[in-house]
Amino acid sequence: MQVLSSIMKLISTGIAGYGGYMVVMGAVTLGGNLKDSNGPGIRSAILEIVGGVIISAAAVYFTTIKFT
Repeated sequence: MQVLSSIMKLISTGIAGYGGYMVVMGAVTLGGNLKDSNGPGIRSAILEIVGGVIISAAAVYFTTIKFT
């Protein structure tokens, strides 16, 4: 069971990293689109940030799964 716990920890670390990457890239996109006053681009960037937060929350949930 120790192997499954370590695999879940590794997977959750990767998922959290990807979620953080999505948040950062969404913020960069948001900044560029705010500068250009691009409405659809702003919406897309905000949705990308929200998606990254949801992915990171899923990674936190994965760390709570215990194998006994």
